[in-house]
Amino acid sequence: MSKVRDIILWVIVGILIGLAFTGYVLTITSNNMCEEECEDMNALAHKMIPSGNWFSLDDTCMCIFKDKIKAFELKEVD
Repeated sequence: MSKVRDIILWVIVGILIGLAFTGYVLTITSNNMCEEECEDMNALAHKMIPSGNWFSLDDTCMCIFKDKIKAFELKEVD
């Protein structure tokens, strides 16, 4: 019985580590996409606002200019 419990525990831990890694990678990807878009528009700075959806790149990107702020939702490339 102890081996079955250990196997179930390691499977759950593996799934949680996989979910955390996926969320981390998507956050980095989303931030890089936002930075590239803002650099293309010659913005002074950028800020990425997470949507809370871990499995999609649909965060809000905010580009900060000298006289205005532009915000838009990032889209996944199909």
